[in-house]
Amino acid sequence: MPRAPREVHLPIVLDQPRSAALVDAIIELISTGQLSDADWLPSSRALAHQLSCSRTLVETAYAELIAAGYLETFPGSGTRVAEGAANGAAAGVAAGFASAAAGPRHLSGKAMGEKGPTAQEAVSWKPGRSTWSATSRNLRPGRPDTALMDMRAWAASVKRAAVETAFRESPREVGNPTFASAMAEHLRRHRGISTESIVTAPGSAHIFAAIAELAHARGLRRCYMEAPCYGAAYEEMVRVGLDVFPVGVDEDGLQVGDLPSKAGLVYVTPAHQYPLGYRMSVPRRAELIAWAGRTGSIIIEDDYDGEFRFGVPPLPALRSMRGAGECVVYVGTSSKVLSPSLALAWAVPPAGMFDELADFMWDRRLVASPVIATALAGFITSGDLARHLSRASRVYRDRRRSLVQAMESSGLDVPVLGVAAGLHVSLGVADDAEVALNLRDLGWEVSTLSSFPSQPKSIVSGLVVGFACLEPMRAREFAHDLSEVLG
Repeated sequence: MPRAPREVHLPIVLDQPRSAALVDAIIELISTGQLSDADWLPSSRALAHQLSCSRTLVETAYAELIAAGYLETFPGSGTRVAEGAANGAAAGVAAGFASAAAGPRHLSGKAMGEKGPTAQEAVSWKPGRSTWSATSRNLRPGRPDTALMDMRAWAASVKRAAVETAFRESPREVGNPTFASAMAEHLRRHRGISTESIVTAPGSAHIFAAIAELAHARGLRRCYMEAPCYGAAYEEMVRVGLDVFPVGVDEDGLQVGDLPSKAGLVYVTPAHQYPLGYRMSVPRRAELIAWAGRTGSIIIEDDYDGEFRFGVPPLPALRSMRGAGECVVYVGTSSKVLSPSLALAWAVPPAGMFDELADFMWDRRLVASPVIATALAGFITSGDLARHLSRASRVYRDRRRSLVQAMESSGLDVPVLGVAAGLHVSLGVADDAEVALNLRDLGWEVSTLSSFPSQPKSIVSGLVVGFACLEPMRAREFAHDLSEVLG
């Protein structure tokens, strides 16, 4: 039986028939309390009629807001404000949806180590599919399901980009304003970051290394890192010659109270701590920024999979919060959003570091492909990225749920961390190395918490399991085999 249409009227007038304007208007209603958590929105058809605009415009705006975590959709029921969206807006996310600063700059180098598979880890080409995909029994973290991509839309964007960039002048001289504008808008809408300056690189590890070098040149000799932490970032800090000091994490993220008063570089993954999966709380984020301001420190915010949240409100990126503009380097990557093979990462540095970082990247020829960057820009401006994120978020949410339910059905009584966000969970098991070896004998590849850089007093034991490519049937098989291994 079809549901009766809801009589919902939103006090919105569009000055311009653009989905971006509608997104801003709905965010404003949420931030001012005119729309509350769990409030239903009009259907796309009804809102399009009210605003005298196309239904496609409304659907694009809804998809953007769903991907950003402000709305949620229920097939057969409609679209409503997500639980916690009002608190997320009040925490500061909405500030990033105000008008973006004019004239974003982008340097690929002067003018312009992912958390993913290594060359030795198995991938396979599946006949009839238009993309590479990690084998479904390889559950190491860091793998999005590339089969979820709309390859026709992506191919069209790449084709346009190839033509546009074919006879462009040196990126050192003209940069890539197309990418700069599109990424600035994406960051503003999805991560609450208003930016004028973006630097690109072939991968986030290159940016970590560059920031470490610049910090060292400024006299910062220490690097404070989460324990446990992302191995590739740790290696870059050590390679540069910084003294690494592990700092513990808890359910609110990095334990800022344990940071000394001596200035240094700080590496954090606040959206989904890698590898444990905790989300850094808003008070802890504010505390970290205040500490950096007092000590003259620099923070690297590695937002490697911040686009994916499940049933929880969006939290402000560190870079979007008050006082962060002088001390936070925001780092994002296409690795989880689309595919690691695109080899594209971006950084939003403090204003005083922009030229330094851009020069450093260019002088070492650490330049991202202008074709890929321009293709991603087209993917963003067409609305295809927002649609992809909305679709992928639904699929990943269902796969995460299937994994947790399969473990419960198998009688597994192990702590599961990091279920609220990202593309992996951590399972608390003892003797993780032995468990992983036994799972490998059964054909499963997982990572172990004890293998991540840490310190003796904070070493934890457990499995790190990526679920992005784990279909429900495989989830049941994995849970069964893990139950057998644990006895």
